[in-house]
Amino acid sequence: YNKFYHSKDGLLDFRFPDGETKREARNRICDCIIDICKNTPYNTIGISSHGFVLTEFTRATNYKDDDSLKNCEYLEAEFDSNTQKIKILKRVECNI
Repeated sequence: YNKFYHSKDGLLDFRFPDGETKREARNRICDCIIDICKNTPYNTIGISSHGFVLTEFTRATNYKDDDSLKNCEYLEAEFDSNTQKIKILKRVECNI
């Protein structure tokens, strides 16, 4: 359990019975976010999710600072409609 959730890339293909691998979860997360970006009429959007989802998203995009996100921290990113890829620009810590 701990190795699955607390490793960055070591167990991407480990699967709990009837579950998905971390690699499959990353792909699903990225596909969903890209789908949202492709189908919105807006230039700026916000996506809110659990830390695991956003952390795995940063790791899937190979962003240099891919440590787990802290509570209330957020990412600034841009979607390139030509390449259909998302580039994370920076992480922003929220000081509450």
